[in-house]
Amino acid sequence: MIAERLTAGAPSHVAEPEALPGERVVCNEHWQQIAAPSLSVLVPNYRDRPAKLLETLSDCIAADQIEVVIYDDGSDMQDLTEETCVAVQQFRGAACLISASENRGRAFGRNRLEHVARSDWMVFLDADMVPDDASFLQRYIEHIQSDARAAMVVGGFSLQQAEETPANQLHWAQCEV
Repeated sequence: MIAERLTAGAPSHVAEPEALPGERVVCNEHWQQIAAPSLSVLVPNYRDRPAKLLETLSDCIAADQIEVVIYDDGSDMQDLTEETCVAVQQFRGAACLISASENRGRAFGRNRLEHVARSDWMVFLDADMVPDDASFLQRYIEHIQSDARAAMVVGGFSLQQAEETPANQLHWAQCEV
């Protein structure tokens, strides 16, 4: 799902998001170069590995027009944090990792992501998701640009890129493949 910010507008800041107490913020070199992203891709994360998602998004058409912000909600896994930092640095659009020292819960993480998003348009993805094809971002941007009256664009999900596991059996049962 993608929704437009209903306030007067997105924050116009270019600087890295301000770290709250107990947080570490790492942004890539493109963060300041892409001051007005067309879309903010927001990824709440707890002990998942978002590197594959970042790599796949980086290969998408229009990746250089967006920002990706990952909020690690206190995973407390040094190898995961370092792996994610490397993926953030390698992303070809603007990317930022906010790592919290303690778990504050899903709602806090999503609200924190919305607060630091610089686009009026946001899409929330899970860290263990990957887009089906290279047009994933482009389709959202085209929908946003094609109808100025739209307040929300809602998308579904597919399992074309996922293995069937006990953890995702419910999704497989609900999805057409």
